[in-house]
Amino acid sequence: MNGSLLAGLVAAAAFGVVAVVLSRRNVPQDAPLADRVEGPAASAGDLVAEIDVEGMFRWASPSHVDVVGYLPRALCGGDASLLVHPEDREGLRRAVLSQGETGPDLEIEYRFRHRDGYYLQLESRFRALESESGRPAGFVVTSRDVTERRRTEDVLELLHETGKRALEREPADRALRYVCEELSRRIDAPLVWIGIKRPGGTVRLLAASGGSRSLLEAFELRWDEPFESLPLPCRALATGEVQVAEGLDGIPERYRALSRECGVGAVAACPLTRSGEVLGVLAVHAGSVAAIRGRSLSLLGQLADLVALALVEAEQRDAVEVRTAALESTANAVLILDPDGMILWTNAAFETLTGYPRGEVEGRPMSFLESDLHPPAFWDCLRETLSLGNVWRGEVFSRRKDRSVYVEQQTITPVRREDGSIRCFVAVRQDVTREQRARDRLRHLADHDLLTDLPNRQRIDAGIERLVSRAGRGTHAALLLADIDSFKLVNDAGGHLAGDRILVETARLLQSALRPGDELGRMGGNEFAVLLESADAEAARAAAERLRRTIEDHRFEVSGDRFDLSLTVGVGAVDGSLAAGEVLALTDAAVQAGKERGGNRVVVGEPSLLRGSSLNRASTWVARVRMPSGPTGSSFTFSRSCISPRSARSITRSFSG
Repeated sequence: MNGSLLAGLVAAAAFGVVAVVLSRRNVPQDAPLADRVEGPAASAGDLVAEIDVEGMFRWASPSHVDVVGYLPRALCGGDASLLVHPEDREGLRRAVLSQGETGPDLEIEYRFRHRDGYYLQLESRFRALESESGRPAGFVVTSRDVTERRRTEDVLELLHETGKRALEREPADRALRYVCEELSRRIDAPLVWIGIKRPGGTVRLLAASGGSRSLLEAFELRWDEPFESLPLPCRALATGEVQVAEGLDGIPERYRALSRECGVGAVAACPLTRSGEVLGVLAVHAGSVAAIRGRSLSLLGQLADLVALALVEAEQRDAVEVRTAALESTANAVLILDPDGMILWTNAAFETLTGYPRGEVEGRPMSFLESDLHPPAFWDCLRETLSLGNVWRGEVFSRRKDRSVYVEQQTITPVRREDGSIRCFVAVRQDVTREQRARDRLRHLADHDLLTDLPNRQRIDAGIERLVSRAGRGTHAALLLADIDSFKLVNDAGGHLAGDRILVETARLLQSALRPGDELGRMGGNEFAVLLESADAEAARAAAERLRRTIEDHRFEVSGDRFDLSLTVGVGAVDGSLAAGEVLALTDAAVQAGKERGGNRVVVGEPSLLRGSSLNRASTWVARVRMPSGPTGSSFTFSRSCISPRSARSITRSFSG
């Protein structure tokens, strides 16, 4: 096929896909045009034209004025190929070559430029006209405008693809960019963009496409300015209603000239809404009114609904991802349980805490994590609390997968639906083993001696009270007070470090000489106490003697120095006849009596010791001091004399009484 014939074919095809079936028989070139076109070729809305082998119009039907805007006389003699979209010319050329000179009628679809500058989608069918010599002499082409149909199909296809991408949970930025790019391409719009409404009257641009981005840059994207000055997309944001400009006259004057320069002939702005709330806008700056009219505008509204849905789902998905990431990264173990207590989800910290991978626990009841370190009633109480929809908090002794024990602080919280029913439970677990040990250590230090780790004076006093209370119910006991004799000599000879070591060793020796259940404590200094449960006077004396002999028989050695020490032990019966303070005073008096007799002995406390003890004598003396006597009401008379520099020795003190 020669170049002139090809050019003619390109020009003919520019009129669109044929809507009329033409006969495939050859018709002489000089036959009337009405004879060359069969059937309803000249029906309303169809374009009929004859083009020569050079691609020049010979004849065009009057319908060209209504469809493409050209008068027939303006087309005749003109080059038809110049009206074909540049991107479609090569495809048309290849189609012509594939048909051959004598092949069947050619059917093709492409874009044809309207007189106003935008492009229409035409479908055409044409056939070659043969001359008497049998060679092609030109073409008869019948065309129909299918722009709106194709645009509708394209937008429907875009709707389908957008919905598919939303279901596939494609990232919002990618999905919105795809919508803008495809919509701009499919309807040949100079500019398509999507923005969201922001507080303070601003608009955030999410995606845009088209060759007229400069128009978008010129917009003052605010929705809180006076209505008349707002671009149509911002009006849609302000009102929540679709805004349409069918022609440049509907565009605000400040943007009209630039819109014309960018090839914009109409604008449609569809608000993106959710439950009546305006989220953003889908703005289409089209080349022609046809792109946003009728069915096309309705489809744009549907597309805007899909975009709004994508935004909402993306927002919700982001919120879920943020919360999930927060739960994943938290240092505490987190579990999500269904209403029946089945484990639905765990975070990474759970595996770190318990040693159980997710795959081993998800889908299993939480009860399988319950340890044997609590009685069944503990777990029953926990489950009952949850069944009532209440929050449960507490410390739990648990076992890891490797069976090691740890202490966890656990909080289980019900998550409710709007109707109040329980959707799930969230359990948060924190390893508090170290904290528990620290608390236990503090409690231990509160009632134990720091040096010997024996119960201290406070705990011994409480123990005496306990023994006295039991004695009142018929269970007799005894109190022993043991004092190391001449312990000051140890401190003087070896220092306090040696004294501390001997105290620790003494505590060990005394503990070894006691029965299981007897409680040994340190009262302070070099004095120890023993609480004997269920011990009569004879058993108490025997126990005291055993303690004394244990110390007497032992040779203490500290840093090469040897010490022979002894112990004085006082025995106080706890039979319910004396209060706790009196028992302690009686036993201490026994110790003092033993010390006065030389030490290294056991003395049983008797009431007479209290009357004859040094403590008792001191108390009596204090009482005498306080007793009124003489005319001044005091048993003391105080005299003084002045001290002068000459006679510093002339100090005289005299006491009478």
